[in-house]
Amino acid sequence: MKNKIAKTLDWVRAFSFKKILPVSEKIGYTTLGILLALWVNNCDEGRKKQEIEQKTLLEIHAGLEQDRRDLEETIGGYEYRVWNVETIFDFLSRDSLPQDSLAMRVNDLIGYSFLLANTAAYETLKSRGLETVKNDSLRLAITKLYDVDYEAILTSEKHLNETYTHLLLPYLVSNIKLGVNRFTAEEVQKIKTDRPFQQMLWQIKFFNQATLERYQSTLKSLEKLLRDINGELNNGRF
Repeated sequence: MKNKIAKTLDWVRAFSFKKILPVSEKIGYTTLGILLALWVNNCDEGRKKQEIEQKTLLEIHAGLEQDRRDLEETIGGYEYRVWNVETIFDFLSRDSLPQDSLAMRVNDLIGYSFLLANTAAYETLKSRGLETVKNDSLRLAITKLYDVDYEAILTSEKHLNETYTHLLLPYLVSNIKLGVNRFTAEEVQKIKTDRPFQQMLWQIKFFNQATLERYQSTLKSLEKLLRDINGELNNGRF
């Protein structure tokens, strides 16, 4: 800013002395030069802030595109696990159980999915200052997605992980023969009358269903946010 003012003042002095202007007019030109330099500087600062805002929104948009793909893929995994538990219950309700299919379904109880959110752009926004995004509703939508929706998913996944790691997996390893292609008739009968195992199945289904719904809700919020960011980037302000 000082350089711009100095250059402007040099130009004004050169102009005023060249024209041999009265002192009062020279002072007037000097004041005008200062105001002009301040205006130019403010314009530059405003342009820089707009460029930073645009860059921030583009970074967030790119991260959200990656998250959308991850959410869509993970939703498929949760839908499969809910279906898998429901299928086991369906098998257990039959008089004659398909021994090979039941073995496959029980083996597929192993494992679960979790979100790998791309939060780098949001962390950058917070370091720059949330007010970098001038649109109030857009800024609120961004913070809600990362600080509320993503956190809700992490909480659901934490409950699921604790139930799986400390309850279901140890029980499966200790009480059910895993890794086989077909259960024996005795193993099928044992599973059919295993009430603790069935209670755990209900619990696992509940946590998978709850996490699935969190994912689906977050995906809707994310897709709306992507549309809103696109609208902001293409509204002619940048």
